[in-house]
Amino acid sequence: MRDLIAGRSSLYSVDYRLKTAGGGWIWFHDRGEKAISDDGRHVLRGFVIDITENKLAELRKFELALEKERLSLLRDFIEKASHEFRTPLSIINTHAFIMSQLDDPTRRRSKADTIQKQVMHIAKLLDMLLLMTKLNSGIEMALSPVDLREICKAVCQAMIAHYGNQPGLTFKAELNLPLLPGDSDYLESAVEQILDNAFRFTPKDGVIEVSLGAKPGFIWLAVRDSGPGIPEAEMQHIFETFWRRDQVHTTPGFGLGLPIAQAVVRMHSGRIEVENNDGGGATFRLLFPVTMS
Repeated sequence: MRDLIAGRSSLYSVDYRLKTAGGGWIWFHDRGEKAISDDGRHVLRGFVIDITENKLAELRKFELALEKERLSLLRDFIEKASHEFRTPLSIINTHAFIMSQLDDPTRRRSKADTIQKQVMHIAKLLDMLLLMTKLNSGIEMALSPVDLREICKAVCQAMIAHYGNQPGLTFKAELNLPLLPGDSDYLESAVEQILDNAFRFTPKDGVIEVSLGAKPGFIWLAVRDSGPGIPEAEMQHIFETFWRRDQVHTTPGFGLGLPIAQAVVRMHSGRIEVENNDGGGATFRLLFPVTMS
């Protein structure tokens, strides 16, 4: 209306809502133009109509489309998750049958070890699926000051205990780093997924470098590996849920680690940057906003 009065437009048109005495809402459409009355005065001429039913119909249409999209995403998620379960379950079924036909204790023990390994594989997949579901459900974090250096040290030690010293792992951090407002459990999960990804794609004679530092307004964590790097055509897919480089899923992992890490970083208002190194391998850099002391 101000634009109309000032001559910046020839018509005003606006939708707005008013709260009723009963606490509900009524939507109106208001439209008008400048005019000259019979006595020569400049006036606004227009109309106001109740469009509540239209707005409710639009809302129902939007909610229906949203529900269809949600069901489509859920169906896609279930189909991909079921594919991840199918392979280890098939291995368990086959080895259990063979085991039932064997009398040799050594061979039976070998089959039992394979079954146990696949059970652990499924358990890990379930844990990651549950974590991914939590992260996508919009849960609220219990924020507290977190020492990212201690989290990184703990995760590095856990990775060495799991993978050994091949590839080699180094960790260095700047002194007097600011504390990060966040959730320590979720941050630990994010660092673990990034490091686990580096270990799985780095050859045994390679090296993984973890470094931690700060710059104005941010605390950053960099994980640099000496693996094969990431083809440029695949960069846009690496954070997609269940994405793998190959269709038959022979690539190690579940395709959940990087999406989990990205979800956690975003929950902390941060971002992940990825680049290939000149000498080979890739570097994942996590940046978290902080108030520098």
